[in-house]
Amino acid sequence: MICLKEKGVEKMRTISFEVTGQHIECTEAISDLVGNTREYVQAKFSLPTEWDGLIQIAVFTANGKNYPVLNTSKTTCILYNDNV
Repeated sequence: MICLKEKGVEKMRTISFEVTGQHIECTEAISDLVGNTREYVQAKFSLPTEWDGLIQIAVFTANGKNYPVLNTSKTTCILYNDNV
C-alpha cells in the first residue's frame, strides 16, 4: 500500500464530488495517483437531502470497465485496487 503518513497515521487522499439531483460534478480531483495503490483513495460525496434513505452506489469506470462501489458511510467510499 502506498500512503501518506502524518504523525505515524496513514492518511487517505480524497476525490470530492457534489451531487445536485442526478447531476454529479468533481469538485476536487487528484492528478498524481500511482497505479496499483490500495486503500489509499476515497471518494467523498456531497449529497442533497433527497438522497437520504436511498442505497448509494458509485460506479467508477477505468479501461472501459465499470466498477460499482457501495457507499456504506453515506458520504464516502474507499476505492480498492479491485474497484478501479
